[in-house]
Amino acid sequence: MNFGRVFWQNGSKLRSMIFFLLFYLFLSVYVDLRLLYYVTGATVGISGFPCEWSYLFESLSLPGGLVRYVSVFLTQSFMFRWIGPVIVVLQAWAIALFIDRIVEKCNGKWFGWVRYVPGTVILFFYTSYVYHFETTMAMLVVLGLFNLYITVSSEKWQTSLVWFVVLMVIAYYFAAAGSLLFVVMCGIYELAVKKQGIAGVGCLLFGAAVPLLIGVYGFGVSHIEAYSELMPWSWRTTKYDLLNRMIPWLYGMYGCMPACLLLMGFLKESERETKSSKRKSRNDKKKSGRKMWRPGSDKSGGVIKWVACTAVLLGVAGGGAYYFANDQLKTMYQIEYYRGGNDWKKVLELADKQPGQLLSIQARNQALYHLGRFADEMFNYLQHPDGLMLSHAVFTRSYWHKYDLYIDLGLVGQADEELTESMVSFGDNPFILKKLALVNLISGKNQTARVYLGALQKRLFFARWAREYLAKLERDPELSSDNEIQRLRSLIPKEQNGRFLAAPEMQLRAQIENGRKNKMAFEYLLALYMLRGEMWNIVEVAGRMEEYNYQKIPVAFEEAILLNNKHNKKEISFEKLKIRAETERRFDEFMAVTTRYRTENAAQSELARKFRNTYMYYYFYGIPEQ
Repeated sequence: MNFGRVFWQNGSKLRSMIFFLLFYLFLSVYVDLRLLYYVTGATVGISGFPCEWSYLFESLSLPGGLVRYVSVFLTQSFMFRWIGPVIVVLQAWAIALFIDRIVEKCNGKWFGWVRYVPGTVILFFYTSYVYHFETTMAMLVVLGLFNLYITVSSEKWQTSLVWFVVLMVIAYYFAAAGSLLFVVMCGIYELAVKKQGIAGVGCLLFGAAVPLLIGVYGFGVSHIEAYSELMPWSWRTTKYDLLNRMIPWLYGMYGCMPACLLLMGFLKESERETKSSKRKSRNDKKKSGRKMWRPGSDKSGGVIKWVACTAVLLGVAGGGAYYFANDQLKTMYQIEYYRGGNDWKKVLELADKQPGQLLSIQARNQALYHLGRFADEMFNYLQHPDGLMLSHAVFTRSYWHKYDLYIDLGLVGQADEELTESMVSFGDNPFILKKLALVNLISGKNQTARVYLGALQKRLFFARWAREYLAKLERDPELSSDNEIQRLRSLIPKEQNGRFLAAPEMQLRAQIENGRKNKMAFEYLLALYMLRGEMWNIVEVAGRMEEYNYQKIPVAFEEAILLNNKHNKKEISFEKLKIRAETERRFDEFMAVTTRYRTENAAQSELARKFRNTYMYYYFYGIPEQ
């Protein structure tokens, strides 16, 4: 068999196989779609799939509801690292197939490359951790219906318009305002490709009226939703892309096929191809051999061309993925993912990639505590007062970064507020429902917990956990056999009695003052005052250290105590606990270096080399200016 001819005939299929295989591997290995599902802040559009008939009927009662219903169901596969990418690649592959058929039916042989445009853009979406699955699903539906339209449309403009009306109504019901893409494509196809002016104008005029007639007057949706739902300019679509990073590319993906149809019409590919084939047929009769393929290019020209085109495609896709890769955002999502799974070693490892980020500082400190290293090693890492509990104003609405820490600290009221605000902002995500149920179980609010558990038992993959806790409440309303619930209940201040203290610092003080032996709250409160450099508060809190059954004083606390005792009249002393000689020697050496220089700034260079990981160095050089 002619080797070059094989590439000429089958090279496009082979290229597609390579492209989509690499697409899948990239999503599976590098991107990790689980992060989009598990991290609440990223999953604005993935609210969990309710397994109930009412949700289906509600979806069927609105234009575009069925596409949203199917999309939410399919994106539940994002929970699984190797299955989620299959769904995304199949969607991109189906779009490519429909585009292939459109190009083939319109005789646009030079536009075969367009099949890769949507897949490449979808790759960019997920590389930058942006969710537009519903919008691309609407595009898939529209392309399928347009394929049907160009198959059944006739040379008679009346027949074409009848088919357009039928398919447009179907398109609007399935894809809502996404059907406007169908309108534009049909209009351009009739005007530019088929040269049917009446049919083209009719498609555009009637198609523009369908959202008003069916959406507003038929289904009662607002004018804005009727003309924007499931389109790039929809408020829901922009909500999924909080920074509008990929919205222009979404517009480009929607506009690529109308633009190509317009070009195909202007270039009149079908007419030129017909004339060329007729001339070639006449010439072939005069020649004994066929010249469809030159012998000299059998093993070189076809292969070289195929390799060059494939390299360009992969280069564009790979270069774009590299450009849009958001490693900082990915690391943040990974930290939240592994923190949710209590994989503290992994959290510590990831936080080191962004040592100066406040989110990383908060997660690192929490990981250090769970690994039993917080008060000994906290100054081995970069610290900031706002990084301990994300107290900076910029994190006022960063609910999902805080509630796990608040639960750990026994700040159940604060966690409840953060979770409730998170649900208001991001919808009834099953992970939020699960945490809200847990918080209310800890607080003893069983009736409220039942509401969240009832909602959760209707969600795919979460029903079993919810049913187990509902059964526990039936058997034992106090959950006395649940050790984790009892442990967390023991952390709540005795005198809280429903009184909510807005500031986390005040709640931590309540933990200490009311006799709850919450060592994490004690260490975090003392660390907070150390990071602020508030020696008067350090004296008050550190003096209660023996109440927490320490076998030895943690290193960072030892250094703070020595610094206080050196400079303040009110010293910190203990009956049983002693500061280690090694810590005292290091402190004396630090102070000796400072006395050799006239100013603190002059001594900083030498101190940084030897004592950068000590509280003394942080106190003199690390406390940020207020």
